[in-house]
Amino acid sequence: MPGVVIHADDGISPLGQLPVRASMSLAREALGGLVRVHQVSLSEVTLGSDLQAATYFRRQVTRWNEQVERSTHRDTARWENLLHRIFESLGGADIGPAVTGVVHGDYDFHNLLFNKYPMTEGPGAKLEAILDWEMCTVGDVRADVGWLASRSHDDLPLTPLTPRASVLGRLGIRQGEVVAMYEEMSGRSCGPLEVFIALARAKQAAIWLGHHARTRSGVRTDPRFDTFAQYRDDLFEAWLAPALKLTESLKS
Repeated sequence: MPGVVIHADDGISPLGQLPVRASMSLAREALGGLVRVHQVSLSEVTLGSDLQAATYFRRQVTRWNEQVERSTHRDTARWENLLHRIFESLGGADIGPAVTGVVHGDYDFHNLLFNKYPMTEGPGAKLEAILDWEMCTVGDVRADVGWLASRSHDDLPLTPLTPRASVLGRLGIRQGEVVAMYEEMSGRSCGPLEVFIALARAKQAAIWLGHHARTRSGVRTDPRFDTFAQYRDDLFEAWLAPALKLTESLKS
């Protein structure tokens, strides 16, 4: 299928120059795709049940905490310990009843195919396809909303792992706006989403640690981790700060 993946700083799509109306239109186009995923009838898929959705959050916490345990390396012991603390706190969080639906698992602009790059004038870009269904399952759809909302950062250090600003960050769309748009378009209330955003942050950090451990062991080679030690602490400090702040408040 023809189409383009929109990046924040690719020299083609002037996201930072888009009028507010155009920026909101692109964000709503992305959120509309997520809403449609979550509206798929469970009777039409064979991905799981309501019971599976009810335990989704806890299983995600366990899964990614175990990922950290499998990614031990002397270079990252400090961050492994911190992530264990975060996951432990999240495991005891009260999230209320699950909001059941099909969960994509990695819904972000790098997995969205649009018909064209957004321009400062003319019709806006339209979503053509959603890519990478590897982690798709029945679960709590708030995990997808939290994952996308966590991508609205615009304050991370530029590193080989974060070589550009996020699309949402460059569009000026903040976390609260992501959640508000989703709730308005879906007719669903997400309730407090901070716990799911913290899970998203911890999950991404666990993924980074896994890549690092495999690269160091020679099982997987990723040149972005060749200089990981030079930027690791600054990146993790910024990325995990919101999750750590929330999980510390859960203890009080």
